[in-house]
Amino acid sequence: MRALDEKSGFAVILNPHRSLTRAGFIAIMLVIAGVSFLCGVAFVFMGAWPVAGVFGLDVALVWYALHRNFDDADRHETLQSCGSELILRRFVKGVETEAHNFVKSWTRVEIAHDEERDLTGPLYLITRGRRHELASFLGAAERLSLADAIKAELALRRS
Repeated sequence: MRALDEKSGFAVILNPHRSLTRAGFIAIMLVIAGVSFLCGVAFVFMGAWPVAGVFGLDVALVWYALHRNFDDADRHETLQSCGSELILRRFVKGVETEAHNFVKSWTRVEIAHDEERDLTGPLYLITRGRRHELASFLGAAERLSLADAIKAELALRRS
């Protein structure tokens, strides 16, 4: 989460955090493929050749899961304050896929937080009876911080 422009008011870009780099992905896949290949060869020599296919399937499933992780990292959201409106835009691979305008005086922020059990639910912007989930890919502390910032912006602009 980072600010777009401090001078024009409230504006943030929300990005999912991904700690695995492309080089890390390649290294993990090489290790998994190598171990699976060696185990598969060992089972073939023991006469249990059908088991070798299962090791190949494991490699394919791990590759698919990590590949999906990288695809999910190519999305982001922006939330910007423009006069009496908040504008939420969602992007996938740099292309805007969704946009919502919220009139500040009709918008409220909702986030469920249980301090005793340290549980935080989804963050919603609610207007005209519709709920729009925001920042679903952020961690609990980041969602709480964002909710506080949005509430402050709505309170500031309403007065």
